Amino acid sequence: MLLYVHIAYATSTCSAVVHINGINTERPNAEKNLERLVAEVGEEYNGKVLNYVLGYNPTEGFLSDLADVIEAKHNEYPAVTEAEMIRFYLLAQNQEVNQTDLDIEMVTNFYVEQIESKGIEFN
Repeated sequence: MLLYVHIAYATSTCSAVVHINGINTERPNAEKNLERLVAEVGEEYNGKVLNYVLGYNPTEGFLSDLADVIEAKHNEYPAVTEAEMIRFYLLAQNQEVNQTDLDIEMVTNFYVEQIESKGIEFN
């Protein structure tokens, strides 16, 4: 399960593309992901040189990283609960898997319990 972000900034002659790694991603894999991004997008776009940068976000393990993502999204959308965010994340990661609501609810509860049992708190 990966979650990653690309941020682009453009001037009249060049653009910067910042790749922020996904959750539970060690630096060597983040660097490989950046290399794949460069290979897919290329060195230039619309006549502008693209400068790629890795904005590495160190991993603290899957549960901690997941909690960080959920907390950040919850801050953006305060009406949505952490459990709903985890449920959305799980559904987004398994788009082609036909899962029942009960299965998703069980997995969501599992992750909420795991995060809380590790002493990781949602703000």
